[in-house]
Amino acid sequence: MKISILTPTIRAQSLADMAECLKAQTFDKSEFEWLVDINITGEHDLNRAFNRLIKRSSGELIVFLEDFTRILP
Repeated sequence: MKISILTPTIRAQSLADMAECLKAQTFDKSEFEWLVDINITGEHDLNRAFNRLIKRSSGELIVFLEDFTRILP
């Protein structure tokens, strides 16, 4: 099952930490895609960003992770 991880952000500098968390995952990396939208300036843009990311996603399961989220392996 392919997983789409969607992350809209206004803090592109925080994406490096999330990338490290995703690299540390124990499942096959070919089973997920990470889509990021950094063009957000307000609350309404956040909703639009989620919609854009959903349209681009190809996973059977969609996970929303905010840019400051840290996940364990």
